[in-house]
Amino acid sequence: MHSTQVQRINILRGLAILLVFCYHAIYSVFGAFEIYDYKPYMVVYNFSQYPLKRILLTLTPLSTGQGTTLFLVLSGFLLHRGYLKSGSAFSWPAFFNKRFWRIYPPYLVALLFFSLAVGSGGAFSFLTHLTLTHNLFPSTIISINPSFWSLALEAQLYLLYPAFLWMRSQWGLKRTLWRLGTVTLVGVPAVVLSGEVSLINLPFNTWVVWGLGAYLGEQMYYGRRLFTGRPVYLLLAAVLLSLMKMTPLSPLYGRIFFGIFYICCIDWYLHRPERPASWAGALAAKSLARVGLYSYSIYLFHHPFMRKLILFFSYDNTSKLSLLLGVGATFLLFFGVAWVGYHVLEQPSIRLGQWFYRRYFAKAPRELATVAS
Repeated sequence: MHSTQVQRINILRGLAILLVFCYHAIYSVFGAFEIYDYKPYMVVYNFSQYPLKRILLTLTPLSTGQGTTLFLVLSGFLLHRGYLKSGSAFSWPAFFNKRFWRIYPPYLVALLFFSLAVGSGGAFSFLTHLTLTHNLFPSTIISINPSFWSLALEAQLYLLYPAFLWMRSQWGLKRTLWRLGTVTLVGVPAVVLSGEVSLINLPFNTWVVWGLGAYLGEQMYYGRRLFTGRPVYLLLAAVLLSLMKMTPLSPLYGRIFFGIFYICCIDWYLHRPERPASWAGALAAKSLARVGLYSYSIYLFHHPFMRKLILFFSYDNTSKLSLLLGVGATFLLFFGVAWVGYHVLEQPSIRLGQWFYRRYFAKAPRELATVAS
């Protein structure tokens, strides 16, 4: 990818981590606010039984909780397009080696830190976190650090990528997505009826979202567009998605709807022609791209102590302005932590992974360079 596209991808990562951070910040300040009512045959929630503040918080665009969905879409997009670009030079050992060293060592440091700081939740909880399987059990999915569930999901989707490619070779990508979508349509209600709602984001229920990103990557690789309409249509879709939170469709199938919305937005944004930007616009883009560059470390470290930090920086003043300033100061603190994490944990781990692959697996040094970013 050329420099402009790299910056745009980092901007998208920055938007994704800001969505995650804002969702957790709202949750930290106001407590549980989302309305989940799974009564049978209910088409629209009965909002008369909820206070107005909770309704408004639920409908706020920043409280969608769909930042992780954008990360999943970007992951499928980048990895699958990288696979297509690599062609016959693609190497499965190199692929899994790069994924491991990119994700696991920084995660392990964060896991050990939070296990000591907040507690491991017991031997089973710690073991499942070590093996990135904690998202498969109701008792461990949000123990230690509630944000870690999506990292386990991401690792499991990496492991499922060969199966995804096999299905694509057998049925084609569109039919594969339809089949994965059908699994989600059946699997999500099954989880809800089982009473284990915390497991609604199991790998087979979210695989189609990752696949939507892969579909976008394949379309772009072959020079095909997904969205050629006016940006106002995307804005209208965003409004409709916000209103969808008034219905049970949002918690049940919101990730699919947002996944489709995101691939259209990404397609539009990455094909948007370059235009000279004002100094303010250029500064904003550069800053957001930097946030995206550090997004993984922000994700790793931002969650468990967020509420305490917001209250600390707002001097325990619960006025809206004080809390807003507290949220801003907390983000700046995590940005600083992420800067350290990126340079001290992420980059050394990537270099170590490159050395490890060349030392023990590579038949030729060029193989490592062909793997998707």
